[in-house]
Amino acid sequence: MAALEAWNDVAIAMGNVASASSFFSEAHPDEAVRSRGELAMQDVTKLSTELSLDRELYDLFAQVTEDGLDPQAIRLLHKTLRDFRRSGVDKDETTRDRVREINDRLTVVGTWPRCAADRQADECPSRCPRCPQRVERRLGVVDL
Repeated sequence: MAALEAWNDVAIAMGNVASASSFFSEAHPDEAVRSRGELAMQDVTKLSTELSLDRELYDLFAQVTEDGLDPQAIRLLHKTLRDFRRSGVDKDETTRDRVREINDRLTVVGTWPRCAADRQADECPSRCPRCPQRVERRLGVVDL
């Protein structure tokens, strides 16, 4: 039960960070704050990917038995294990590495439309903190 409670706390904390950083990246009048919010969103996304592909973490939850769990905890356990499997955690290391690469690339692609819309015509794309090339370098993304 303690593992499920801790996992729930982590999920809530990550959701709170994602929510606040998304809001600041979209709504704050100061570009520096918007950029930092976007960077925080990228960090949360990367952490989420890393956790979802962590085989040791998955194995820990796979060992939890339903004995003594209430219906809500059983539901959380089933959904947690399902989410891990959907992320590809039960695949071999090569496949998990490929999933990481794809998720990192999706983070870059998901960032680009706002960047292009925000950028002034005379601004160099490489100076924009949300420019795909900068995000790729920051996340260590390789060409897919």
